[in-house]
Amino acid sequence: MPPQQIHIYNKSVYLDSMIDRTGQINKYLVENGVTVNQISIHAINLEEYFLRKVGA
Repeated sequence: MPPQQIHIYNKSVYLDSMIDRTGQINKYLVENGVTVNQISIHAINLEEYFLRKVGA
């Protein structure tokens, strides 16, 4: 997983573009001693993505 796709804020980990691998990610975290309290998927639309990229 490329490091630029991993974001950590307030004890939460956010991953970009990994929605099809949540089971694998959860397993990896648990096997490496990370307690997983919740996994959720948040998708944004193209307009929201563009506005985030241009800083609006």
